[in-house]
Amino acid sequence: MDQENKRKPNLLIMELQKNTMLVALIALMLFFYFLIRTSASGGDFFAPSNITNLIAQNSYVVILA
Repeated sequence: MDQENKRKPNLLIMELQKNTMLVALIALMLFFYFLIRTSASGGDFFAPSNITNLIAQNSYVVILA
């Protein structure tokens, strides 16, 4: 029975491997969120107007891709 458990991959590890890029994106967003919140700029990086501006400025890249 121990050999069967060794052959079965852990479901959590498989799901983590599938979603590695998503986990990395969330980690980067949290890193920058806390970095900017502690800075002297006031932490308006994730304001809706900034997100909208980022999308508008990069829309041509999305269209070309």
